[in-house]
Amino acid sequence: MESFTRKDTGICKGIAVILLIVHHSVAVLAATTFLSGTEIMSQAVSLAKLCVAIFSLLSGYGLYCSFDSKEDKTAKTAAGFVGSHLLKIYSVFWLTAVFLFAAVLLSGRTPADIYGEHAAASFVLDMLGLSWLTGTGMFVNSWWYITLILVDYILFPVLYFSLKRLNNYLVWLLIFTALLIPAVCGGNNVAVYSFFFLYGMIFARLDLFTRLLNLPKEGEKRPGFGVLFCLLCAVLLFLLCGIRQTVGSGWKVQYYMDWLIGAVLIVFVSRCVHMLRWRWRGPLEFLGEYSFEIYLVHGTILKYFSGFVYRDFFWGHVILRLLIASAVCAWLIRRVEILLHLPGTRRLLPHIPEAGEGKEPVNERK
Repeated sequence: MESFTRKDTGICKGIAVILLIVHHSVAVLAATTFLSGTEIMSQAVSLAKLCVAIFSLLSGYGLYCSFDSKEDKTAKTAAGFVGSHLLKIYSVFWLTAVFLFAAVLLSGRTPADIYGEHAAASFVLDMLGLSWLTGTGMFVNSWWYITLILVDYILFPVLYFSLKRLNNYLVWLLIFTALLIPAVCGGNNVAVYSFFFLYGMIFARLDLFTRLLNLPKEGEKRPGFGVLFCLLCAVLLFLLCGIRQTVGSGWKVQYYMDWLIGAVLIVFVSRCVHMLRWRWRGPLEFLGEYSFEIYLVHGTILKYFSGFVYRDFFWGHVILRLLIASAVCAWLIRRVEILLHLPGTRRLLPHIPEAGEGKEPVNERK
């Protein structure tokens, strides 16, 4: 039996990292490049925002699986579980921030240059992940995602026990809330992606990715089904992205459906990985393993060292420079994490159990 594993999530996060780099680095090129055309650059920037949906889905999925694999599942243990995961996130966040602040200050900037008039208060709120909520200065704008992590993790115990009670209505809950997102959330990114985090938890509760990896059932295997399934996923991805960039763009609600595109992409990638039986650790898995550090670092390089990133305006060079510089910095930061024995050094994001690792079949859950 196939199982949705850490390798699958690592590769999917690696793809999300590349989309993240494209989303934040190519926007400026839409007005400067003549090689690919302004419209193509704009479409690439818009589509690359899928990275946030992928991270949110996998975060919800992984956190659910990690807690659900425990024997003792009470409100108290859930609170401790969330606290330990937040400690992992914050410890790496703060360590990375120390190096990034030092680099920026050494470049000649002052705290007032970074945060404005109330630099001390803004710094504290930024380090707590509250700047997006309070509307105060941020070291880099992309750090709003720390607020999303904080909100989602705090909500996790409530969401987990609610899903347990609503076991027979999960699909209806997903459909109902997905239709309500535009009206309920508006342009609030944290609210929108918190729903995507919830959908990741629902997918975990339904064991959706593992079930799709095992289609058709044993005894019903058909030659070429895996290839056909991947082709169907690819076609569905193409159609959904087309709808997103045309109909969705006209309504200004492109990213409200990103949870669906992200889910199809995750299924497509994991089916391909299992079909090819790829067992080696490739570059995508490497990027996925260091995704959190790369996320923290890349915005700093873009904002404070943009001269390095945009030495020329060819999109390929820009993406590669930012990706390689961010990956190298992330690798160095991880070495310091290991040296300091920070909590969660080996695995920053929630654990997705391997096959047979304390995960009971969905149809036997009560």
